[in-house]
Amino acid sequence: MSSQVSPSRLPSYRHHKPSGQAVVTLSGRDFYLGRYGTQASRAEYNQLVGKWLAGGRCLPPGQSDAGWCRGVVNQRTSRIKRIFKWAVAEELVPPSVHHGLSAVDGLPKGRSGVRESVPVQPVADAVVDATLPHLPEIVADMVRLQRLTGCWPGEVCILRPMDVDTSAEVWIYRPESHKTEHHGRERVICIGPKGQDVLRPYLLRPAECHCFVPAESERRRLALRHELRKTPLSCGNRPGTNRKPAVRGSDQRPTRSHFPSHLQ
Repeated sequence: MSSQVSPSRLPSYRHHKPSGQAVVTLSGRDFYLGRYGTQASRAEYNQLVGKWLAGGRCLPPGQSDAGWCRGVVNQRTSRIKRIFKWAVAEELVPPSVHHGLSAVDGLPKGRSGVRESVPVQPVADAVVDATLPHLPEIVADMVRLQRLTGCWPGEVCILRPMDVDTSAEVWIYRPESHKTEHHGRERVICIGPKGQDVLRPYLLRPAECHCFVPAESERRRLALRHELRKTPLSCGNRPGTNRKPAVRGSDQRPTRSHFPSHLQ
């Protein structure tokens, strides 16, 4: 079917489901307008289509680039500056080049005329509730704890009994490491009664061991699968028989020894 727009029709205001944004296609290019169904996205749609019509159904000057949001523009600008900083360190370009680029500031919010990105929203509760029954037991508890405390995925993975202070009504979890520690900030995560109910069985592990070991869930799943096996052991694969040995002297494929023990 032809993608050209009939002279009597306007380009449609559409829903881009993967991102949740509204989108319109002008002259073969997609323009993202912000969250679908909002007044702001419809105003952006009207403005872009108006400019497109005023230009004779062509993109006006300045609208024919990649259509990036302000955050992406600033990221790409910073990347270019870092490239030239490296080039100066390698004596590939004169220092004056990087010195000049360092004076280029990022686009300021609300004053650049470039669209803002849509804020990342939390996963809907209905989606989480529908997913939990399909997860291994330990992984499901990791999701529940993260949901109740707001901690980061990495903080759930490295949680150890020794990192949790259970002396008060509200437990305090201080991660061994976190992504803002290089700024000198302390990370404190409060665990209320519901989170305590999820975490309590895992605190019975040795103090220095990780609480959550997803590999245990996988071993249980495989063991249950083996118990329910209908094919005679004389036929088909038996536990461990279809494993491929690591290639000696090759670093092309990681083996189990490359991963942390509690994730194997």
